[in-house]
Amino acid sequence: GINAEYMGIRIKFNMKARSSLVFATLLLLVLNIYPTLGELKLVIQFNRHGARGPIYDLPDREYWNQFGQLTPVGMRQLYLLGAQLRQRYIIDQKFLPEKYNPDVIFVRSTAVNRTIMSAMSLLYGLYPIGTGPDLPEGYPKERAVPPINFQVDIESLGDNALPNKFQPVPVHMTKINKDYELRAYDADVCPKATELAEKTYNSDDFKKIDAAFKDLYPELANAFGIPVEKVNPFMGQQMMDNLLVDYMADKPLKIAYKSDLWKKLYMLYNIMMIYSPYASEEQQNLFTTKLYADILKYITAAQKGSPLKWVTYSAHDTTLNLVIAQLKVTGWSCLLSNYLEGRYDYFYGCPFVSLFSSSIILEAVSYTHLTLPTIYSV
Repeated sequence: GINAEYMGIRIKFNMKARSSLVFATLLLLVLNIYPTLGELKLVIQFNRHGARGPIYDLPDREYWNQFGQLTPVGMRQLYLLGAQLRQRYIIDQKFLPEKYNPDVIFVRSTAVNRTIMSAMSLLYGLYPIGTGPDLPEGYPKERAVPPINFQVDIESLGDNALPNKFQPVPVHMTKINKDYELRAYDADVCPKATELAEKTYNSDDFKKIDAAFKDLYPELANAFGIPVEKVNPFMGQQMMDNLLVDYMADKPLKIAYKSDLWKKLYMLYNIMMIYSPYASEEQQNLFTTKLYADILKYITAAQKGSPLKWVTYSAHDTTLNLVIAQLKVTGWSCLLSNYLEGRYDYFYGCPFVSLFSSSIILEAVSYTHLTLPTIYSV
C-alpha cells in the first residue's frame, strides 16, 4: 500500500510491481492521517530545483546572467526544505544519524547547474553548520595541509575539519544524455520520445486543449506583445513559466497575480506540463521504467538489511510531474475537465503540478510480514 500526501491531501494507493514498473491505482482519499505502524526502513525523496531564472524568452536584461540558473530565492527554498526534512527525520523520528554517514545517504542529481545547486542547498539544511567532523583528537594540525607553500592561518580552524564544522555531502550525477532515471523523456535519452510526442501533438486531444483556451489568446497576445496567431498551448505554457519566474523574483508581472486570466492561464500551464512530455500511458510507463526499477532495487535492499536509509533525487518539474501523473495522482484530462466545468481556481480530484522546490517522499515501512512503500509529498 502507498499513502500519499500531496498539496495537503493524503491519498492511499494499492501498489504492485509488474516487469520492473510500478502501477498504482487510487483507492481512497484520506485527510490528516499519518501511518504510525511499522518500522521505517528507507526514504526516497524527490525534489524539484528551487526558483530559477527564465528558460524561455528573457523578460528583461537583468536575467541574462541567470538564464536557467538557481536564484538566491531558490537556494533558500531548498535550504528550508532540507531543514524541515532534518526536523522530521533526524530530530523528531531519529531515523537518520545526526552526523553524515556515506553508507546511509545517497544523493543523485541531473547534470544541470540548478538541480546540482538545489541538492547542495537542501543538504546544507539537512546537515547544517556544526554537524561536520573534527580532526582526530591530538592530531598534529601542521600535517593536515596541502603540499604547497601557503600563508593561510590554520590556527583559526581549531580542530574543525572545515570552518564552523561545515559538512560537505557528495552529489552524484550522470551525463545528461544518458540519464535514463531522471530525464528519460528527453529525445537525446529516449529515441522514441520524439515519435511519441508527435503523435500526441497531432491528436484530437490536443485540439480539444487548444479549443478550450482559444478565447484567452487575444488577451495573452496583448499582455505579452506578440501576434495572436503565435499563441497556442505551448506558448501559453511558456508564458506562465515566465510569469512564475517573475513572481518569484518579485518582478513586474505582465498579468495581474491571481487575476481571472492568471488562473485560466495557470490551468493551461498545468495541463500542458503533463500533456506536452507524456500525455499517453505508453509515454508515462516508458519514461519511468528505469527509475521505478531503481526504486524497487532500493526497497528490496532495505528489506534485506541494507544500511542505505536515504536516497535524494534532485531533478525537474518534468521529473516530478511524470511521477505523480504515472501514479495517477493527477492527469491532464482531469484538469481539462475541471476547466471546462468552470473549476480552475483550485484543484478538484487532480492536484496541480510541481512548483519550484516541490518534493515527493517515498517511505518504505516494514511491517510484520512484508515491506510496504509509503509516499509523502511536501
